[in-house]
Amino acid sequence: MSRIIKEYSGLQKRLGTAEFWWINSFEPDEDDDLSQWSCKFQGPSNTPYEGFELGLKISVDLEKYPVSGPCVEFEPRTVAHPNVKWDTGEICLDLLKDAWTPIYTLLDVVGAVRGLLEEPGLDSPLDLDLAQIYDVDYDAYVQIVRYRLVEARFDELVQ
Repeated sequence: MSRIIKEYSGLQKRLGTAEFWWINSFEPDEDDDLSQWSCKFQGPSNTPYEGFELGLKISVDLEKYPVSGPCVEFEPRTVAHPNVKWDTGEICLDLLKDAWTPIYTLLDVVGAVRGLLEEPGLDSPLDLDLAQIYDVDYDAYVQIVRYRLVEARFDELVQ
């Protein structure tokens, strides 16, 4: 538990610096519960996600963290990507599974997810169709991703 408290304190100091300009918010869902977090960040430049704010849900098992990594997902039906399951927001990223070590922090995880948006791992996609489109016709991929991002924002506004 002390590790997550240290991360929270350090996170508050680092957000808003030039290094993390792209993070809009990163905080626990409730002040007295550090097991559930939300992060809103800007999509990377020169990707179909540029100009969009993306949201992550992060769950931390406080009994096992940092030996075990957090569970990180996009909000369902908001991000189309070869390594993201559209309906659930599940993310396929080695850092979240086999490559996790206690040297990583929640901030490292968010950075890795953002990096995945820049360079998909086409060898382990969750969305096989989108991975194939990315590989064969990148322009079509960009159009599909941006359509779904706009559609998700529209759905958010009308709810």
